[in-house]
Formats: sequence, C-alpha cells, structure tokens
Amino acid sequence: MCGCFKFDPTYDEINGIQSEWLLPIAKTSIGFENIKEISKVQLEVYVSPSELGYPTNMPVNVPAVGGLVFGPYQKALPEIIQRIEYDSLGFTVSLVNEFPFTLSPGTTINFRNAPNFFSENILFSWQIGEFAPPGSTLNFSATSNSNFFEDFIYITIENLGTPGGNDLVFSGLPLSITAEFDVIDLKEIQLQTNMQILSVDTLSISVEEPGDTFGVATGGTATIYFDNLLPANQRFQAYFLQNGLVTDSLLSSPGIIEGCDVTPNGDPLSLKSTKAVAPLSWAKWTKISKCDKLVVHHYLSTNGYNGAFITANDACRIDLQLVVDVMLNINISEL
Repeated sequence: MCGCFKFDPTYDEINGIQSEWLLPIAKTSIGFENIKEISKVQLEVYVSPSELGYPTNMPVNVPAVGGLVFGPYQKALPEIIQRIEYDSLGFTVSLVNEFPFTLSPGTTINFRNAPNFFSENILFSWQIGEFAPPGSTLNFSATSNSNFFEDFIYITIENLGTPGGNDLVFSGLPLSITAEFDVIDLKEIQLQTNMQILSVDTLSISVEEPGDTFGVATGGTATIYFDNLLPANQRFQAYFLQNGLVTDSLLSSPGIIEGCDVTPNGDPLSLKSTKAVAPLSWAKWTKISKCDKLVVHHYLSTNGYNGAFITANDACRIDLQLVVDVMLNINISEL
C-alpha cells in the first residue's frame, strides 16, 4: 500500500513551499510464469497437399474418407527450457483450412509430451465439432491441469475426415495449425544452464509536458528495490524514444540482479537484494515528455550455475518495490 512522508518543509517568497517527499509507489512479485519468453510457447504445424498424396494446380477427385492420421510433428521448446511442470496451463489453437475440401466434424488435434500415441501423454485435445469448409478458420481455447512437458511438444492430427469432392484444385497452400501455451500456475521448472534470453517490449507512451502553476519537481530519484529469489541473473533497462531515436534511459545504469541459489528440490536458499536508480529532474521530465515510445530490455541468464540444469519451484520469485524521493516546490499562490 502506498503512503507518503514529508521531510523538512521550508518556505520562501520566490519558491513557495519546498519539501522532500518519499513516496512508495508500487510493489509487485514476479515468477517464471510472468516471463513470457519462458511461460508462453508458440507452435506452428503445416500439412501440405503432398502429405495427402495430391498434386497441386490441377483438378483431382477426393473421395469421402475418415480416420486419417498425420504426425507426430515434433516442435522444440525455447532452448533454455529443460522441463516445465504445471498446475494450470492455458492454450489457444487456430486451424486454417486452405485445402479445397471440407474437413468433417470429429477431426482431432492432440498436443502430447511424447511422440507415441498413448492417451496418457496427451496434454490437451481439440476435437472439431463442426464442418470446416475451404478457406475457413476455427479457433479453440481451454485450460489443462496438472501435467508436464520437456524439450519438445508433439502434435498429431487424428481421425481427419472429409466428405470429399470432384474436380478440386490444391493451390499448394497448407492446412495450418497455430497454438500458444500460457503457463498460468507453475509448479516446477528446469532451466538449462549457461543460457540467456533477451526480452524486448516496445510500449507507446504519452507523457504530459510539465507545467509550472502548482509545483515543480526540482530534483530527486526513483529507486527500484529488488529482492530476488529466482535462480537466474537478470539485467534491466528501459529507453525513451522520440521518432525512433533514443533520447534518454530510465535508469542511470542498468539494473543488475544476481540470481539466488536453490536446493536440489528447487527451493530458494539465499535472498539476493539490490536496487536500481532513475534520476528525476525538471530537465529529464521535459525531455521524455517529447517521447512516444518506451523500449524495455530484460536479460535473463543462467550463466555461472553448476550442472546441466537448474530446478526451481513456485516459491522462487522476485519482489520489486518502486519508491520515489522527490524535492517539490509548491507555489502556494495557486493552491
């Protein structure tokens, strides 16, 4: 909860009231499920006409069939991930039918954690409940509970059926399936050591130009405090852009956060605390008020850890608190 504390107020006829304000602005807690390069997995599968045995750009007759099976298609996870065990996994799937025939209801797409066709390795399954004519797109989303995957995801298309048709022409475009997994509730993760990932997010911003009727921030700092229980080293910086060019950075130097140690079971052993400082001034505020983009760089690294991988459970998190310490001149004639 935010509060504010005022220190040593003074008054003069030129500057009005001048005082220092210490403002705890926000607190949050972040786990591996909040880092999109780890928790969000995107997969794509394309089935070409040649896999069905049909030529392209010439008319063919397609008989009514059912029960066709394709796959497994092996899709790699991000290289840093060795294994993820979850309590809850959200997923969305989209199918685009570029074939010249209609897909029949009952066509099933299975996502598996192993390449065989055993039912116990199915993470989740989507059975199409309607006809999908040529050029159509079908979407599906749901939640899967309590399972795991490691290294690869395997996708199978089973019981594919069609009522067929005559004089159909395959253009060469495939049947495409795209999927995104989103780890909602992480139970345990294993990360490969000596790996690093970079997350870059670009945000549109609109910062009002500072006014001078009520008060002026003559100086101060914004400090981000990090209490790290994640077994991963991190570096953070953000840049303000004006017309595509960097004009300033958020922090005076990148925030460098040392990763904690963990037990073999993934429990955090040692809290690593640090802070990063962003200077505040009238000149800086004026400069960033002309900017339209904020580009956030977040590096995550497992360099320096022993063994082939690190295990971390859901107790591993990083806590952040933003505190602003600002000197404010208040013009009492405008109050």
